[in-house]
Amino acid sequence: MKSWRSGARGLGLVLLLAVSGCAGAEAAPPPVSPSPARAAAPAKGPSDEARLVCTGRTAEHISGALGVAARSPLQPSWSEDVYACDYAYPDGSTMRLSVKDLADAGATTAYFEAKRAVAGPVTVLEGMGEGAFERADGSVVVRKDNTVLVVDVSALAATLGTPPRPRANVARTVATTVLICWVEY
Repeated sequence: MKSWRSGARGLGLVLLLAVSGCAGAEAAPPPVSPSPARAAAPAKGPSDEARLVCTGRTAEHISGALGVAARSPLQPSWSEDVYACDYAYPDGSTMRLSVKDLADAGATTAYFEAKRAVAGPVTVLEGMGEGAFERADGSVVVRKDNTVLVVDVSALAATLGTPPRPRANVARTVATTVLICWVEY
């Protein structure tokens, strides 16, 4: 396994987001479109942390960090304790952000380790959340508290943003942005 550590660029992003604030005033998170099976069962709904990945405020921070904005409003969904939305970009490519809410630390660790076991070769990302790895396609999976964040960049073009960044760099930047937003929230 390889290891990756953020450099000065990552520090600059952290400082920028810390100053600008992710948890600033915003209307309630977007409504959830529950799956039919979930709608029939008593639902607790997604955690505030999960909902945060699909808010306009977080989308603004992601677009600021990448230098390109998603072209359409986010349409979140909630199914099997996973809150998700797709960020669609002008070039037609998409990035999916999803957060799995879990009951406790043990369940979170087991889910995270299961994701890693089926991911194939991974690169461990040190210093991100309570554990993180990058899949071969550049997507990033991060464990934090009782959640697992997946930044799936497999449907993105080879590069995105201004300046153009490889998919793996996009995923790391987005995961870092979300983690900062969670801390501020």
